[in-house]
Amino acid sequence: MKVFWTIIILAIIAALVVLIFYPFDFENGLNGDGNGVSNGTDNGTSTEDVDIDAIVLDQSHSSPVNGFSIKYGDELGFLVTDEQINLLGYSAVCDTETSVGCVVFLDSLLPGRNFHGASVDVGILADIETEASCIEMRSGEQDELSARTIDDVEFSAFEYGTAATSRQVTGLRYRAFENGRCYQISRLVETTSFDVYEPGTIREFTDGERGELEDLLDRVINSFEFLEE
Repeated sequence: MKVFWTIIILAIIAALVVLIFYPFDFENGLNGDGNGVSNGTDNGTSTEDVDIDAIVLDQSHSSPVNGFSIKYGDELGFLVTDEQINLLGYSAVCDTETSVGCVVFLDSLLPGRNFHGASVDVGILADIETEASCIEMRSGEQDELSARTIDDVEFSAFEYGTAATSRQVTGLRYRAFENGRCYQISRLVETTSFDVYEPGTIREFTDGERGELEDLLDRVINSFEFLEE
């Protein structure tokens, strides 16, 4: 009997050590190097706003298979598989059909608002073999804008927006045909209509906050580089 209780006590101590020193992120899965959503927000439960301007893009993802690299920071997540993207739930800031790498700014970084996340989503459009077909306007794109140069390559630019059940995804899409592929880089922000909430229950995501966030996403886009084949 004494041996039995000794085993039980040792098992409890081992379990406590694992929980203290190796906590598992149940919301985001494994952390870092493309295996899950990496973010610095205490598993999405933070009640403090992140300082958007202070975010440093000190991490990099390189994909020789897909021919690009891009930078992001500790506060941002990086997703590369459909399973990881599906962890975002109803968020539509990453496209499971085309995405080969999605840098995400989670809604937990600006809590208590009608804000549901933002991203720089890098996609490759399948079965596109010419530049002309690559830069055609597609569903959700309203206007063609002035071209943008990214890593010395000219990308066609389009204003983008979709809406469903009081949620809106708005932003910009950039496309270019390079190295035999049609690359699409999307800068997206998702919100819910503010008037669907009871007065006083939530703050409105402001134009100023959107501007700061878009500046951060533009920094991520500017870090995009094509890899030599």
